[in-house]
Amino acid sequence: MEAEHHGMTAHRLSRLDAWAQNGWMALVQARIPLLLTVVLGLCVYGGFVFVPGMHIDDEVYAVYGFVDHDIALGRFIMAFIRAFILPGPFNGYFTALLAVGMLCCSAVTFACTLFRDQLARNVCATLCVVFPQFCYQMEFHLQEAIIPLGYLLSIGAFIPLPAIARARSALQACLLAASSVGLMVLAAGIYQPIIVFPACMSLFYALTMLLNGREIRPACMLIGLTALLSGLALGVYYEAAHLVLRLTGVPSAGAYFVAQVGWLHLPFRTALHYVLHVPAEAAKGHNYYGEMLYDTSLLPLAFLAMRAIRAGLLRGGMILILALLLLCFPYILPLALAQGQAGRTFIIQGACFGGLWALGLQNLLKNSTQPLRRVSAGLVVALFTLLGSHIASRLAFADYIQWQADTSVSTRIIADIYRKYPDFDENRTPVYFYGPYRRHNFWQHDHYDAFGQSFLAWDEGNTDRITAFMTISGLANLHPPDAPARPRLEAIARTLPVWPQPDAIQRRENALIIRLGTRP
Repeated sequence: MEAEHHGMTAHRLSRLDAWAQNGWMALVQARIPLLLTVVLGLCVYGGFVFVPGMHIDDEVYAVYGFVDHDIALGRFIMAFIRAFILPGPFNGYFTALLAVGMLCCSAVTFACTLFRDQLARNVCATLCVVFPQFCYQMEFHLQEAIIPLGYLLSIGAFIPLPAIARARSALQACLLAASSVGLMVLAAGIYQPIIVFPACMSLFYALTMLLNGREIRPACMLIGLTALLSGLALGVYYEAAHLVLRLTGVPSAGAYFVAQVGWLHLPFRTALHYVLHVPAEAAKGHNYYGEMLYDTSLLPLAFLAMRAIRAGLLRGGMILILALLLLCFPYILPLALAQGQAGRTFIIQGACFGGLWALGLQNLLKNSTQPLRRVSAGLVVALFTLLGSHIASRLAFADYIQWQADTSVSTRIIADIYRKYPDFDENRTPVYFYGPYRRHNFWQHDHYDAFGQSFLAWDEGNTDRITAFMTISGLANLHPPDAPARPRLEAIARTLPVWPQPDAIQRRENALIIRLGTRP
């Protein structure tokens, strides 16, 4: 018995040693793409990391906090992280640097999960990072560092799925499925659109299986299993989000979600017209600035189509269908909701871009020499790094210029307040701003989303935002009036001239009223 027990213990230790050795080798192999993605990521997003700046919503997060807001939107994991792990206010340099580091880790994990070839891993990981869609996550400090964690959770949710078919027992298969569903729920609790990431990975995994000569049936079963578990995870997430709302007493933001679904509030013909025009809008880059870079994914799609032609009717047809699905997959939300979405919701576009290019180059250069493969991959990565850096730098600079301009205007407003009312006490007298102060930002262009937008004009001149901006900028510790007093103050503000005219600033109803512009 002792000898048998000793043999079992030795076998377990040997398995543990083998697991540890394999894990160490995986880390060693991942070091090259990780270092490469970090360097290129800093090249692309350096404007956000090394240049101080402030983006729309930063002022509200810093002054009021958004934990309850996140819970109301169903992002209870993001709320937990903001409350206990990365509490605000944000740290401009640290938060952006952490975001880039986390993005690189998730991109490398994604690439290493899909590809065995080191060159394909490098291409996939680097292109995932340099594709400029992540700029639209970096619009929001704190969120930018948490979203990549959602990527990692979603990748972790996919990893057990191929192993379910090889499970030794029903119990093991159920545990693997449960772990996958649990990680999907956690990812959706950070940001709901991330829940589609495992489905995207299943399409990539199935496509690589077919390209490598594997049978078609296991590939189809993997896609079906992922879709089934994703649906189950969505149901579990819905119940978990409502449970958190009941426990915390935070009212649901149901009206916000209804407003995002075009089928629910638009005429049917209008919603259908939008769905039919999604491909054209995407090809023109009308969803966000920098999106047209994704049009180049048609080139690796052509490479894969050439491989599909040589693979036979059934297998080639499946390869072509999966490649087309992956090309269109980033637009699943606007297609399903029949309504335009913000740039930050196209959350898997970088992964699809990097994965398609890696697969396309891998199959195009399959029979080429190693030096040619490396040079070709290097040129592609260098080109897209330059383009991504150009796009990201323009967005970051537009925000920086507007921040400087808003700070200058705010300084003038505060100087005018004290010039007219030298006895003004910012700690006792609430300040009500009415209307947007609009001034053209030379560096802000179409489809920039919130980049380059003014704090003094966003939301048509929101007094909460404006007072928060002046407070967080260190210009004055202003506070807005209570909600019941605002209708009276608004009525008075409508009768005032627009600043910088002297009479645009008035002290009435125990508050200071400033009219910055005219609302529609």
